[in-house]
Parts: sequence; C-alpha cells; structure tokens
Amino acid sequence: MWGAPPERYPRTAYLLVVIGGLLIALLAALSGLVVWAFQSEVSEIAGVSVSLSPLEIFELVTAAALGLVIVYGGYSFRARPASARTWGLGVIVLAIATVLLDGGGDYLGAILVIIGGVIAYRWKAPLAVPGPTGGWGGSNPPPPPPPTGPSKFCTTCGAPNLAPARFCARCGAAFPA
Repeated sequence: MWGAPPERYPRTAYLLVVIGGLLIALLAALSGLVVWAFQSEVSEIAGVSVSLSPLEIFELVTAAALGLVIVYGGYSFRARPASARTWGLGVIVLAIATVLLDGGGDYLGAILVIIGGVIAYRWKAPLAVPGPTGGWGGSNPPPPPPPTGPSKFCTTCGAPNLAPARFCARCGAAFPA
C-alpha cells in the first residue's frame, strides 16, 4: 500500500480534454466574430472585400460545436469513468476532425485533446475501493461482532454479565477463573 491511491477517474485526461475543447470552441467562435465585426474596416483599408463565405461560416460553426462536444466528452471522463475508453477514442477522432475541417484550426487545443484522449483510452479503473476498515482493496477483515446477551450471572448480586467479563459490572465481585 505504498504511494497515492488510484484515481477514481482519469483526472489528467479530464483536464486536458476540457481545456483543449474549450480552446477549439472559443477560437473557432472568436475567429468568425472578428472577421464579421471588422470586415467593413478591413475592406476600406485594404481595398479588398473581406467576408466569410457560407462554407467558411459552416466550418467555423461546426468546429465550435465539435469543441463543445469534446468538452462534454471530457466531462464524461469524470461523470462516468467506465466510459473513459470510449470517450477517449471519440475525442481523438473529433480533435482530428476539427483540424481537418477548419483547415488547420486550433493546433494547441487539438494536441491537448489528443493527448488527453490517449490518456483516457489507456486508463484503467481501480480494481478496489477503500474498504470500511481502511486500506485499499479491503484486505483488512471487519472486526468481529460484539457478544450479544448475558452469558454469566454474578453469584454475589445476581446481575447478568457478558461472557468475557472478569468482574461483575454491578457490584465488582470477581468471577472465578
């Protein structure tokens, strides 16, 4: 029983995937908003029409939505650790899809998600949980139940006493050995 107890869920994978998914979703949404907000100013300065095509809008919205699905997958590592292997593989595929879909997209977010997905895919749930008497694996047996009911009576006062008693609980008289 050396070292830290095993994790109940893949914590590192959870953090990496949630952070990476948020980066993907936020950067896709922000890049679309920046182009939309400043398209007229850039067009005036550069003398070139700058706008988002319907395909580019679709790509940005889809990348943002996939980023949110990745965040949900990361949350699933914590909420349902038994599904970590499935979601680990799923977030890897989604991260690759966001990079391919967005024409490069957010590399940092995708790398974080892929690393977290691999960690979640390889994570194994602990075989045992802390036992009621302490220790991992429940190897310590529970204490025996206390004796029930009296099994001897005091010869001096007649009070009932438990079997292991060496003296009467009422009058203090010693029991014969």
